[in-house]
Amino acid sequence: VIGYDPLAGDAAKTVLAYHTLVAPTLEECLRNAGAVVVTARDPAFTGLDAKTLLGGRDHMIVVDCWRCLAPEVAQHPGIDYIALGRCRDDTAAAKVLRDLWGSQEG
Repeated sequence: VIGYDPLAGDAAKTVLAYHTLVAPTLEECLRNAGAVVVTARDPAFTGLDAKTLLGGRDHMIVVDCWRCLAPEVAQHPGIDYIALGRCRDDTAAAKVLRDLWGSQEG
């Protein structure tokens, strides 16, 4: 695991010393990542575009815990974009929930 945090980078290096690598820059972190998990709504992350995330690769998995990345990232064919807290098909999910809630009445 490699991480980057613009606010807690130095402290994280100490706390996580034997558990994970902490990159000094976002660019270095992305260059060495096999998948990306965005866990903060920091401008360093919200401004990321597909080209930067892919870094010359054909494919990348991106988990967006805040749903803060640009639609261009979510819709890029080389990125498997996973937005936490939302599903891929809102219409189908709404039907499942209506059916579930309706079956509990009575």
